[in-house]
Amino acid sequence: MSIFRYEKDMQEWLENALKENYGEFYSLINNAELFENMYKNYHKNIALNSFCNSLSSLHETEMISANKNISYKKGESLKPDFVLYSYTTESLVLIELKNSSNATREAGTELGAYNYELYSYFPNMPKLDIVYVIISNEYPNLLLHHIRNMIFIQNLNVLCLKPVKLEGKIGLEIIDFNLIDELDEGLIKNNKNKIPASLLQSFQICIYDDELQKGSNDFSRLDKYINLFETALNNMANMGNKLNSNGFAILWKDRYASLAPYSISVVYMPSYEQMRFTDENHIGIYEKLKETLDEFPVVFGNSIEAIANEVKKIMCFDDSCSISYEGSMDFRTWINLHPFRCNYFSFVSWGSLFRDYHMQILHEISTENENWLNERNAYIACEFIDFCIDTKK
Repeated sequence: MSIFRYEKDMQEWLENALKENYGEFYSLINNAELFENMYKNYHKNIALNSFCNSLSSLHETEMISANKNISYKKGESLKPDFVLYSYTTESLVLIELKNSSNATREAGTELGAYNYELYSYFPNMPKLDIVYVIISNEYPNLLLHHIRNMIFIQNLNVLCLKPVKLEGKIGLEIIDFNLIDELDEGLIKNNKNKIPASLLQSFQICIYDDELQKGSNDFSRLDKYINLFETALNNMANMGNKLNSNGFAILWKDRYASLAPYSISVVYMPSYEQMRFTDENHIGIYEKLKETLDEFPVVFGNSIEAIANEVKKIMCFDDSCSISYEGSMDFRTWINLHPFRCNYFSFVSWGSLFRDYHMQILHEISTENENWLNERNAYIACEFIDFCIDTKK
């Protein structure tokens, strides 16, 4: 049974409580300290990390808005329940109240609308500088799925609370964090903790010097752009992280005379290939999607094209430089072509899966030899591939 008869009553209670506590939201949460102590033993849990990061923004706050219109455009009305400013973390705290199970269906839509409006005021604000607090009597599946999307997919700081009454006094409690299930990254790993090579595709970004086709014999003209090529590689990694893609790339120069003196080898995991390594008994759409995947070959998808286009963007200023995507093939074919028979310069990875492997192998190698401390050292690529990819799978 709800402690508050109407949502308006919940809002009045919270507004008065914040004023009486001089903006100390944290003290209204009965189990905050217990929760934080528990977090110390589970610091790798993503949901716990999101909850605890949110708690750190609730100590000293200033009320910016309480059920007031924050719309950037005249004539529109957007009224979040509360917007607070946190002095301790220099963050905005967006609070959404729900007093009935029917109203919880609206929570995701409303938070998304308010979030967009705040970014209209502060378009360059980092995503972790907004904290999302949901206070609800119930957390039905639809709301929990939206919260999981915010935490695991959007990587936002979210805290979920519910009103409680202890010894006749109303307070708040953090919900059982086990309700916020972890995403299972183990689905795409085998029992040796390596990625099956069958899930990976590759292609080559060829950087052509058009002057060579016109008769020039200067095969070193593009050498002056080596720093730009490495910048393009970093931009690819940044775009890959932004798009939640997983892959890696190696910048190299052909040892022999070539119309494309420089190239970037790209290895990536197509979005839906990981379903081939998933237990179909637990995936409702698996059977039909698998049939579709088996019928059609892997194509150059939107995400990997956006990542590859970062090279075109950075080299567009040179009219005598052309970029071409060539040699699309599966990973086993690529590795058998001996892609390292060249002079290679730089190596990057992107996505939580590949970056985790990258950091692991970097730590192991650099512990033995300080010359490997540069994470972009292209020679790490060989060790990286051997460490994280099972070429027999």
